[in-house]
Amino acid sequence: MEQINQLQVNNVMKNSINELEQLAILCHSNKEYEGAVNYYNQIISELTKKDPSQPIVDALIKNHHCLGITYRVQNQYSQSEVYYRKAIELCTSHYGENDLKTIELNNYLAGLHFIQQNFDQAERILNASLYGYKNRLGRDHQVVAITHFALAIVQRKAFDLAPKGEFDDSHFKCAQSLLKIDISALSISDTRQLLFGFIHLAMQHYKQGRYNEAEELLRQGILLELNELWPKHPLVSDGFNLLGDLFKSWGKFAQAELLYQKAFNLRKEVLGENHLQVAASAFSLASVYVDLNRYEEAEDFFLQCCKIRKNAGFPPLYAVSLKAYADLLFKLKRPQEANDFSNQAEQIMNNYGTGIAGPFS
Repeated sequence: MEQINQLQVNNVMKNSINELEQLAILCHSNKEYEGAVNYYNQIISELTKKDPSQPIVDALIKNHHCLGITYRVQNQYSQSEVYYRKAIELCTSHYGENDLKTIELNNYLAGLHFIQQNFDQAERILNASLYGYKNRLGRDHQVVAITHFALAIVQRKAFDLAPKGEFDDSHFKCAQSLLKIDISALSISDTRQLLFGFIHLAMQHYKQGRYNEAEELLRQGILLELNELWPKHPLVSDGFNLLGDLFKSWGKFAQAELLYQKAFNLRKEVLGENHLQVAASAFSLASVYVDLNRYEEAEDFFLQCCKIRKNAGFPPLYAVSLKAYADLLFKLKRPQEANDFSNQAEQIMNNYGTGIAGPFS
């Protein structure tokens, strides 16, 4: 009887924690960070009352890490570091400092130091991670290559802010030699493979000397973890849209369509159907449908985009949408309508340029 009662208590507690996690996810996805923090702290309080079995320790690690990210996205770096370190401490105690989970958590701490321009500390942590990955995964593993690339970004940023001598780009050269990505084989349903898409694009920017853009793309790739933690967070939809741009630039329009659709649906659900980010996704979808010669579908999304942007308070953005819609209408052999919309777009731009409010402002 006592065992049955304990089992019932455990089930009630488990259900309670699951409900709290869902509430935390909902708060975080809607940028209600104070609520998310409260729920994560409640979860941690409940978990610490239980015996430290492996599932409990894993849940504690995860929720401390979630708290760290919640503070990180609010730029509250000191608070973020407290919870990152607590997650690392728990993981190290339970799994050891050389476990892959511990190394990954340390990488988040390195990213936190990087954003605060504590480059020496970020580099020290990443070098330790590189050593750990080589020992656990082998010197030629893709994760080793990505860590080399992260080190290149850190060292380049530090060098650009305080140049000394000639820059040593050996980490980037190592990353290039190790990371061979077959773009045609990437699956958009696999978060890990999408990360490689971001890394590929980031490395292309790095080679062109566009280091800030490379850094941002690397960060976007890492933020794909948010798709696992907070599937409705706006940053997730941003990532989908950016990846759609990436696949579109490679001429992989079918993959781009699926990613744009993910971003569109997510933004519409989270932000509301009249939000400018929804318009941006509608425009992206319309553009890729034009590339696919699916003109009727393109028209539907151009119209949605124009409807939202018409009331956005920035006429040139609306004019861009009208011009793109006009170009589509020419393809649809509807020249009169096309000329009308094209003229409206031109008039808006002319009026905006002379400081006169246009009819669609």
